[in-house]
Amino acid sequence: MAETAKTPKTPACPASEIIVSPGTDFVRREVHINFPDTFTDETSAQFVALQENVFLLYSWAINAATDLVKRKIKEGSVPEGDKFAESSYRAKVMSSVFQNRSPWLILDNTPDVSEAIETKVSEFKAELLLRLGRQVRPTPPEWAKLPEFIEGYGQRVLAGVETSETPPTQYWFLVTVFRYDEMVREFKATLRMYEIMLGTTREKAVVAEAPASTKGPIRKGTRATVDMVTVNLLFHLSEYEFNNELFEASKIAVETALARLVAKNS
Repeated sequence: MAETAKTPKTPACPASEIIVSPGTDFVRREVHINFPDTFTDETSAQFVALQENVFLLYSWAINAATDLVKRKIKEGSVPEGDKFAESSYRAKVMSSVFQNRSPWLILDNTPDVSEAIETKVSEFKAELLLRLGRQVRPTPPEWAKLPEFIEGYGQRVLAGVETSETPPTQYWFLVTVFRYDEMVREFKATLRMYEIMLGTTREKAVVAEAPASTKGPIRKGTRATVDMVTVNLLFHLSEYEFNNELFEASKIAVETALARLVAKNS
C-alpha cells in the first residue's frame, strides 16, 4: 500500500510534543500506512500508546545528544556560538545514540550513495540541491528546509570555514512510519534517519573560456581562472524497527534519564 502523510483518525497523543532544549534543531515527519478507516477504543488506545513511546524515545535521544554537544563546546571541540557546527555535530551524535544506546531499535542499513560533485563555486549550491533532490522520493515537507542548510554551507565555503581540512558537515532529519498490521492487529513503527554528509575542496582552475563579449566557439589560446569546488557528497538512510514491547520494559528508566537531562540542560 502506498505511503501517505495524513492525520490519523484517532485522538491526538496526550504527549504529542517532543521535549527538546531551546534552540535545538529537530526535524521529523509522520507517515501512516494501512491505517484502519475507523478506530475502536482498543485500536485508538494502542496507537496512542505506541506514539507516546516513540516520542519519549525521541525526547530522550535528542536531549542525550544535546547534552554531549554542550560538553564538547565546553571542551572546545565544537566552536561556541556556531549553531551550524553544533547542528552538524548533533547529527553525528544522534546516529550514534540510535545505533549504540538504543536496544529497542533494530537497524537495517541501506547502501550509501556517494559522489564527488565538481563545479564552479558560483553554481555548486544549485547543483548540490539538484543531486540531493534525487535521493528522497516522495520529497518530505522537511526537505524544503534543505535549501537553508545548503545556503548556510555555501556561505561557510566562500568564507573559508569549510575546507578539505575540516570534518565533514552533516544534516539530518527523521521520518516516523506508523503502520497497521492486519494479521496481528497491531500498530508498528519504523524510524527512518536520513543523513547527508558534505566535505569540500576548493581550488583555482585554469580553463578554456570565451570572453563574455564573444559568441560562438572559443578562440584558440583563450584562458580564464575559475574558482572551482569539489563537494564530496555522502547520502545515508538508516531504518530502525521499533520494538515497543522491549521499550515498555525500560520505559521508567528512560523517563528518569530524560527528566535528569531536561533538568540539567534547562
